[in-house]
Amino acid sequence: MQEIIKSEIINTEKSRYNLELIKTANGLFYVSIGQSVFVYQLDTIDSNIRIRPSDLDEIIQILVSYQSEIKKNYFGKKVLTDFRKKEIINRYLNKCLEIETLAVQFDCSVTEIRQLFFENNIAVTSNSITKDKPARRFWRRKRKRSG
Repeated sequence: MQEIIKSEIINTEKSRYNLELIKTANGLFYVSIGQSVFVYQLDTIDSNIRIRPSDLDEIIQILVSYQSEIKKNYFGKKVLTDFRKKEIINRYLNKCLEIETLAVQFDCSVTEIRQLFFENNIAVTSNSITKDKPARRFWRRKRKRSG
């Protein structure tokens, strides 16, 4: 029988990671890492690996070295954290900022913000005033007074 001692979940845009510290019936510990990749709206691909504690230190060192190499060579896009997502939604709903303004403030694309609103069932509207017809100005002619 296995007992889950500790569990963490990391949600990203296209996948979910489950990190678990598991204790077996004979008292041994190991780490289980599960990944669920979202392929389509309802379909996922699941994979799972188990790591013994004796191998964990070496794997962590290798991953840290890979991370430093990736940071040097790859300037990937920034992932929106949960706090940033809540802040974008708050500013859009409460302060009535346009999506283009939010994209500049949070250094992301307009499509990412639209996708965030779609996931949270928020209607996207344009805050700008449409200028179909110019405003009419009624001028009166000044008449010359006789006399």
